[in-house]
Amino acid sequence: MTIQLVSQLAQKELLDNKFIQLNLPNWSQSDEQVTTSDDDDDEALEGYKANVLMPIVKACLLQSIGSYSPEAEALYEGNRYRQVDEKTRKSQAKAIYENTLTYLKWGLGKPNRNEFDDDSLFEKALQRHQIMEEILVNYSNPAHLLGNLIRVPMIYASFILSTKPKFDFPTMFKAYDVLSSAIDKKVVRKDVANILKKMVGRFPLGCGLYFISKETNLPERGVVTTLNPSAPNNAIVKQLTKRQVQFDDITQVEVTPAYNILYEAARSSSDFGPAYFKKQFPDGLYWNPGLYGNEILIMQNFGGGIIKSEKTNMQ
Repeated sequence: MTIQLVSQLAQKELLDNKFIQLNLPNWSQSDEQVTTSDDDDDEALEGYKANVLMPIVKACLLQSIGSYSPEAEALYEGNRYRQVDEKTRKSQAKAIYENTLTYLKWGLGKPNRNEFDDDSLFEKALQRHQIMEEILVNYSNPAHLLGNLIRVPMIYASFILSTKPKFDFPTMFKAYDVLSSAIDKKVVRKDVANILKKMVGRFPLGCGLYFISKETNLPERGVVTTLNPSAPNNAIVKQLTKRQVQFDDITQVEVTPAYNILYEAARSSSDFGPAYFKKQFPDGLYWNPGLYGNEILIMQNFGGGIIKSEKTNMQ
């Protein structure tokens, strides 16, 4: 998610780090792809991966490494997921932050000139390290651009990947509004959070929806599989049933509120009344794919092979 966020920030020329700017490829008109039309573009793309994406990915992986320090482990008291009071939570965050930076300094360390054949390679390695350091030092700073590359996705993911003993699945649908609230409270940068909001929409990857199919006029089951819906209330799903029977297809559907049965408008305009929806969907007008994991994997892989490309239809 952070990589997608970086690419979109870069395309909008919002990344102000000079080294990052020097290592950006030429972007296509797509929000997700970069051009690789000739050898120069391929070289630029490789430079982008090595000099921009790699240090950012490393920073994401290192961000919580301080949680394995003795100081942090003592505060966990043998249970990383137990609920704690605000004072303990702040002490944990402080221990993680400080020990992550200690690991970056003494565990990873800065690049050594003697390890490189020439000055240019050393300078690039040093710049990559500085990107990591800048992100890890500043991810708790609401105003820092590179720090927000971790900060904003972390806030969003805290609702999607909850560590609470009992996860309330509908909480996932609040993540979009949590980002809006974070903007209002100025705990994140507005420009970064708005781009992430546009990427994820209201329906997180992996959540299950029911929608009225234009083809069958019946409620069908789908799972959200793709970022960047054309509108926040839309969801790009892989359809898992046809005429309410499971089937395997490579077609994706972008479901609008007019067909998503979570919305009253979709239910009202369907061929079914309130009694039908109450009877057929007693557990809610959405579903949790986590309860059907093996079944979904079987449907996704039926017939063998890997789906390399999918066509998305508007629904």
